[in-house]
Amino acid sequence: MTVSLDTVVQRSPEIMHSDLGDQAVMMDVDAGAYYGLNAVGARIWALTDEPILLTKVVDKLLDEFEVERDECESAVSEFVANMIERKIVAVVESGS
Repeated sequence: MTVSLDTVVQRSPEIMHSDLGDQAVMMDVDAGAYYGLNAVGARIWALTDEPILLTKVVDKLLDEFEVERDECESAVSEFVANMIERKIVAVVESGS
C-alpha cells in the first residue's frame, strides 16, 4: 500500500503492546504474530495512539531524532504502509 504524508492513521486497538524503555513489543493475537520495535518504530507506534497525519509524525521525529527530512518521510511512509498491510494501524478518514 502506498501512503502519503496527508494520510491519517491510528493504531489498532486489537494489538496488544508493551513499552520496554525506548523500544516496544506488540502481539497480534488473531494473526499469531509478534513484533519488536526499535526506538523510532516505538515512537511512531506511540504517536498513532490517536488519529494523526503522517506529516505530523514526520515533524515529531525530526524534532526528536537526527535525520534528514527526505529520509524521514520515506522511512515513515514505508514503515506505516507495512503496518497498514499487517493491520497494526489503520487509515482513518479525515473529518475535513
